[in-house]
Amino acid sequence: MLIVFEWGRLGNQLFQYAAMRVADPQGAIWAVGMPDIRQLFLCHRFYEWGDIRSTKRLVRFCIRRLIELVRCGLALLASTRIIGLIAENTGADNGGIAVRRGFLKQVYYVQLGFWQNQAVVDMASDVIPPMNPEFETKAANIVEEIGVSKRDLYFVHIRRGDYNAWPSKEHPAIVPLRWYEQQISRIRELNPDAFFLVFSDDFWYVHDFFSGKDWARVCGEGHYIDFMLMAQCHGGGVLSASSYAWWAAYYARRENSEAYFVAPLYWAGHRLGKWYPECIETEWINYQPVS
Repeated sequence: MLIVFEWGRLGNQLFQYAAMRVADPQGAIWAVGMPDIRQLFLCHRFYEWGDIRSTKRLVRFCIRRLIELVRCGLALLASTRIIGLIAENTGADNGGIAVRRGFLKQVYYVQLGFWQNQAVVDMASDVIPPMNPEFETKAANIVEEIGVSKRDLYFVHIRRGDYNAWPSKEHPAIVPLRWYEQQISRIRELNPDAFFLVFSDDFWYVHDFFSGKDWARVCGEGHYIDFMLMAQCHGGGVLSASSYAWWAAYYARRENSEAYFVAPLYWAGHRLGKWYPECIETEWINYQPVS
């Protein structure tokens, strides 16, 4: 039994899931939080609790404090080897995963971490969960309405919001619009029939720029359908330094191994010229410097 706590948004949670499946391909996963994975994917032996998004603010605050106390208690049990520990270790041979057994040999606490490592996903490729066909069908219907071959569809994911101050206010991960323009132009040179679906957490920012362009459509169908639409772009895509975009590209590439994906060189560390997270570099993504 693996006990894991929500850490980050959907993309990072998928990396967590992949790491757990490398550590234990068939074991039961008890997740505190992570409702998006339960909704969007068909996960094997995945039990989720703690979707408190619809509760009142005070109740939500109290539950979060309780969850944190439980997490700290489990971390203490793992540190004293009463239960096992699964931790991120970028120097480990098995893709950055360190597994240590405890006295209770079947129980593991999964330490919080990025887990953003292509090697982890490669080792878990056979147990990466399929997408929920309900949402996948809704996305496929939208693509059919657009009337463009999936091999000519490319997504553009522009993350703003929290990236204005993450990973730090001095060196934020946000990428200027001109960089996206450059990558779109390059793709249009490679494929004159390319059609772009544009996604962002700042809808009107991208709407004001892309509206009126006959080779693009700004999408805002909601978190779940947007992910599925990005995964339908079998031509490729332009990624922000976002694990959400990384996973959409991963699922799209499953349908076309020749798909063209491009992302900022050094990912979220592009302003420092240093990879962040340090193991995120992926062999099937093309990287272009941000200037």
